[in-house]
Amino acid sequence: MMKKPIQLSFTVMIIFTILVLVVVANEGLGKPKQCHEILKQSNCVAAECDSMCVKKRGKGAGVCTTSKKCYCYYHCP
Repeated sequence: MMKKPIQLSFTVMIIFTILVLVVVANEGLGKPKQCHEILKQSNCVAAECDSMCVKKRGKGAGVCTTSKKCYCYYHCP
């Protein structure tokens, strides 16, 4: 009598595991890769850095690092 509930639980667990694996596998698909480039080697000003990045890459985001470099992050073509 106990064999049926265990078999059903095992089947449900397998189906759930497969669904989770499919969702996790699809998570990375279709996402554009992120690229970056250094726009300025020193004396980075946040607003200026972001403005230069948007001008150069359209939907990029400019970020100043602690070493005062201006990095532009954007989706790779």
